[in-house]
Amino acid sequence: MSVTWIRIMASNQRSSRRRYWLVLGLLVHQVASFAGEAERLDYQVTYRGVFSLGQDLTIADVGLTTRRLAGEDRLRETRLEATSAGYPGVEALYPFRYRFRSWATATDARLLGFETYEKTHKQRHRLYLRDDSALGVSRLDPQDPAGRKSLAQLAAGKRPDAKV
Repeated sequence: MSVTWIRIMASNQRSSRRRYWLVLGLLVHQVASFAGEAERLDYQVTYRGVFSLGQDLTIADVGLTTRRLAGEDRLRETRLEATSAGYPGVEALYPFRYRFRSWATATDARLLGFETYEKTHKQRHRLYLRDDSALGVSRLDPQDPAGRKSLAQLAAGKRPDAKV
C-alpha cells in the first residue's frame, strides 16, 4: 500500500501545529478504540514530484501499533512512528523521525494522554495529559522530573498521578 504524506507548515504557525497534533491524536485514539489486543500496520510513504522527476520515490516507513499494557490499570497504547532511516537519499537531505503515542483506558477508551516526538534538524519531545483546562490538555516536558515520572507511569500501564 502506498501513502503520500505531505506536510507543509510555516515556522510561525505554532497554534496550527498544536491543532495538527490534537487532530492526529484524536484520529489515532479512534483507531485504537476499534483495535484488538495487539495489531501492527506498516506503510511506506512515497513522493512524486519535481525532485523525483515525476516518478514514485519511497522516502519513509510508517508503522501504527496498538496494544494493551500489562499495568494495573490495563491501559491501551497506540503508537504511530515515521522514519526516513532506511532511505539514504532522504537521510542525506532531510532526515526525520516522528513518534506519536497515546494512552487510553481499555474499558471505555477514554484518552489519558499523548506524547509527541519529532526530530529533524532540531528535536521536540512533549507529553500532554488530559485535564479540565480550557484546552483539555496540559503540556509537560518529558525531560523534567514530573514529565519523566508521568511518561514512565503511562508506559507501564498506570494512570499518571501528576497534577498539571
